[in-house]
Amino acid sequence: HDRRTLLARDILDQIHKVFEGKVFNTVITRSVRLEESPAYRASIFEHAPSSTGAAEYYALCEEVIARV
Repeated sequence: HDRRTLLARDILDQIHKVFEGKVFNTVITRSVRLEESPAYRASIFEHAPSSTGAAEYYALCEEVIARV
């Protein structure tokens, strides 16, 4: 998700409206570290463990586990 663009924010709002209650709260935002990690053949947790992207993916994992 690119928070800088109005289009991305509008689409995110529409997703929440259409799929109310089924969408995770965590939003994975666009970042250079996330884009770099596949090139290094590493997960974001290996490539940049203290990055925002790693924290967001960790939060998503916590949400998934909580729903199980």
